[in-house]
Amino acid sequence: PALSVLVNNYNYARFIGEALEAILNQSYRPKEGIVVDDASTDNSVEIVQQYVNRDSIVHLIKNEKNMGIFYNISKFFSIASGEYVYLAGSDDRLLPGFFEKSMKLLSRYPEAGVCSSLVCKIDEEDRRKGLLVTPIISTKECFISPKRAIPLVNKFDNYIAGQTAIYKRKALDSIGGFIPELNAANDAFALMVIVCKYGACFIPEELVCMRILANSISGKINKNLSGLKEIWQTLE
Repeated sequence: PALSVLVNNYNYARFIGEALEAILNQSYRPKEGIVVDDASTDNSVEIVQQYVNRDSIVHLIKNEKNMGIFYNISKFFSIASGEYVYLAGSDDRLLPGFFEKSMKLLSRYPEAGVCSSLVCKIDEEDRRKGLLVTPIISTKECFISPKRAIPLVNKFDNYIAGQTAIYKRKALDSIGGFIPELNAANDAFALMVIVCKYGACFIPEELVCMRILANSISGKINKNLSGLKEIWQTLE
């Protein structure tokens, strides 16, 4: 199956090259890697352009002004043609085998709406800072049916590390995509709905490194999900 990758970037010249290298060096090559630069004021565009010139799967979209993450995601989905989509962090780093292992499992379970794995944390200097704490729902790679997923969501809220989520495009489209009004919890909510509707694949391996920075999206990962819990209970 074809995989489309979004790299949303704003002033991450220091890390965007490393992020793109990790994507392009994956053993499972994505169909396209679309970088949306949100009017960066550093030399991000120059760095990305080097990868555009080097590899035909890399495409660059430059916003004339800063539009924000939801505009950029919408732009990506208007262009992306893959059956599966992955939203990569411009300051994070994929580990070897991430795409291959995830797509192989998704191919075995085409009914699954998403595949996830585990995340390790790194700092600005690439020093390991331990495992991101998320529920390890299985010690072996597996498919979690909707029937099994619903109790997990009720117990853990969203058990998926969003940095590792490879979405089936049709599944994400069927629930209306991401809801901007949920702000930082929009991806968590979408994942909760998808796993309960379609089921999900899970790989109990560290396959993505999340960089912890004070001013990054990843650095603000501790979200207040109380409002999300209330919404979920209403839907139940």
